[in-house]
Amino acid sequence: SNHPEAIALFLALSARPHPLMVLPSEPRLWHTDPAIPLGTTLVLAPIFRSLAVEGERRGLRVLVGPEVRSGGSPSPSPRPFLTFPGVVGFTSGSTGWPKPVYHTTTALLEHARVVIDLLGLRFGDGILTALPVESSHGLTNTLLPAVLLGSRLGLVDRFEHRAVLSLFSTGDYRYFPCTP
Repeated sequence: SNHPEAIALFLALSARPHPLMVLPSEPRLWHTDPAIPLGTTLVLAPIFRSLAVEGERRGLRVLVGPEVRSGGSPSPSPRPFLTFPGVVGFTSGSTGWPKPVYHTTTALLEHARVVIDLLGLRFGDGILTALPVESSHGLTNTLLPAVLLGSRLGLVDRFEHRAVLSLFSTGDYRYFPCTP
């Protein structure tokens, strides 16, 4: 989801030595072919704790992350993020149930670097997105370039032209991937 807690959880989990499966925030889209294996761990940001019931109903092992506290002291030895092997994403499901697709971290980061180079983005250039960051397109065209550039990432739940124009008018953003 395009929510700061979901982005923070993704980045935190990317420091683990295991691939991640990124699911959409809409549980009816969790039906895949092949099915998600029973017992797979589903880690939810606290804001999405209501999805725990759906995860358990599907036979997943559900963990809800701790509430985010501001003003706490940083970890004494932070782990580098984006060191995981890769991400399992899903096709759109336009020809049946969504199919899992694995992307290595190396491939995802290379794609993000190509986007940065093609657009001439520079360190700190703000990126605005209404793309769902759980999609491959959203991940490689917005979230990862923002991380690599140390940029502000503006998260919009869905495209609404007035909100996007208002955010662009602040001068904090230089890139918004969209269709004409």
